[in-house]
Amino acid sequence: EEGKERPLFEYDVALHSPVWSPQGDRLAYASPMLPGVEVLELDSGELQQFGNEWGAAPVWSPDGEYLILPELMLADEALVVRLVRIELGAEELLDISGDEDLVKDVGPAWSPGGGWIAHGRQYLDEERWTPGRQIWLTRPDGSEAYDLLPEPMGDHYAYAWRPDGAALAYARVDLSEGPQPVPDVSVWVFDLVERAAKLVAGDGVLPKWLP
Repeated sequence: EEGKERPLFEYDVALHSPVWSPQGDRLAYASPMLPGVEVLELDSGELQQFGNEWGAAPVWSPDGEYLILPELMLADEALVVRLVRIELGAEELLDISGDEDLVKDVGPAWSPGGGWIAHGRQYLDEERWTPGRQIWLTRPDGSEAYDLLPEPMGDHYAYAWRPDGAALAYARVDLSEGPQPVPDVSVWVFDLVERAAKLVAGDGVLPKWLP
């Protein structure tokens, strides 16, 4: 019945983090039972499944043809987290974290135009380790990756692209005084044209842009 809530599945199943494709014809969500991610095509009922041990919410590309997922892997006998791009039509997986082995890459956010992916990176080796996650940008194929704003004593997350793709908002935890009972969280915006960061909310978290 139109306008009435109903369950998507007729059986009890523990699912979370549902995300609509930009076109609204598919729904991706995390399934702890796999464990992994499932993609449901609403019209046909076709279901695609992709194993994933990390359990994070999937992130759609603007054209709805790809998903990005953090994936738990083993490298040099150490557990790492790398970003994997899934091409839905071909069901092909591409590791886009580059040649870096000991990393924890999390929180991906695709730019509105599809040309860049912002994510947090924390190196896990002793030489390059930082207390906080740093902001990195990479192309969808893993090329041209670079550290946007090196701030070792800042933990960065909740990346949100401005609709025109010219700026990136994010939350930042100040770690310069060590762990605090109440974290010092603020919201910043990095202008990709002027190449500068600006504080916009001294007590904010989880930024979102208006359309």
